[in-house]
Amino acid sequence: MAGSADLTGQILVLAANHMQGPAPLDCGPARLEATSYPAAGLFQGGLPAPAEHSAKTLGIGRFPVAGVRVTCDKGVFEFHQVDVDTLLLGLDNRVWTLSRAAGAQARADSPAGRVWKVCWNGTSEAPWGSTKPPPRPRPYSSPRP
Repeated sequence: MAGSADLTGQILVLAANHMQGPAPLDCGPARLEATSYPAAGLFQGGLPAPAEHSAKTLGIGRFPVAGVRVTCDKGVFEFHQVDVDTLLLGLDNRVWTLSRAAGAQARADSPAGRVWKVCWNGTSEAPWGSTKPPPRPRPYSSPRP
């Protein structure tokens, strides 16, 4: 989308008092709050009906969905946690997948990047009904307790 942020391949760091990443996600001071939403509440209620079916096409299999709300000088950002390594972020009418899973930060020409391509390009149909591979996972980091 013209004018939209491109988070492809960018790194996002969520810290206790700030968020560091590409614009508009570079902000501080920030307040982080734990969230929990039913399917109908995800992405500020913006999923097409039926919301539970739409959420499942995004890889969300359990409800309510835990996440984190970041409030800072640039706005309010809602991250929904799909699994221990994956967050979803709705930004400018797009859903971004942020991942800290092994290989998520791999360069496209690295062995891990090639494996990623083979896994998605080697299937006849992607899980969401498209024959195209999904956008490359977006890496993120978070402090460990």
